[in-house]
Amino acid sequence: MNIEPKITKDWMLITSYIGFPFVIIYIYSMLIYPFLNGDWDYVQSVWHRWQSLNVGVLAFASSLIAFNISRYNSERQRERELIAAKAFLPEALSDLANYLKACATLLNESWGILKNTDHGAPKDLEAIMPSLNDSVKNVFADCIRHGSSSVADHLACILMNLQVNDSRLTSLSDDNLRYTVRHNIKTYMICLAKIQFLVNATFDFARGDTNFKSPVLSIEKMHTAFSNLEIQTEYIDQLNEEIRVMVDKINSK
Repeated sequence: MNIEPKITKDWMLITSYIGFPFVIIYIYSMLIYPFLNGDWDYVQSVWHRWQSLNVGVLAFASSLIAFNISRYNSERQRERELIAAKAFLPEALSDLANYLKACATLLNESWGILKNTDHGAPKDLEAIMPSLNDSVKNVFADCIRHGSSSVADHLACILMNLQVNDSRLTSLSDDNLRYTVRHNIKTYMICLAKIQFLVNATFDFARGDTNFKSPVLSIEKMHTAFSNLEIQTEYIDQLNEEIRVMVDKINSK
């Protein structure tokens, strides 16, 4: 990753914040103070004596003004592009929610097949392995590119967990449950519900109702996610206890 532009930008910001007070001091010392303490000849002598400094300060002030104008225009452009990307985010989240529910259907069927055995089952799954439309990932990528760091981290976390989920469910579907145990299915369900929780926390931001705030995981929100996925936790051995342990572990970090 090329970090040079980021370093350059940081130094320009530091220079800008430090430079403006010095420019104000210079204006007072070179323009206001000479007029208050002398006649025109004195003012001219001051300017002539400090001619080189004046040229340098004027060039420095011009660069600061140009940089801040450029930064303002860049920020405004980023905000416009984020608004454009966010316009497609609610639809993308709805498609993603449907995909997650289809994944839950596959996991529910897998649990039903495995609930009476500890060593997998040869029976084929009737549920079809769902696929996520690439447009969802494209909308997320645009929002990550133009959003704030908190938004980018949140959406990137969703995409990362989606990749893990897709890999697990693809393996589950391909193996036809022959090499799967019940504990794996519970783990997949918890991870799927965590993605649903992250999606639920994104809807208000996508609709523009609130500014984005990083969500805090709780047992209640996880149960809401399971309800959205139509996974009945009370019928799955010790799933509620594993949810509690997972939430406590994450919140204790």
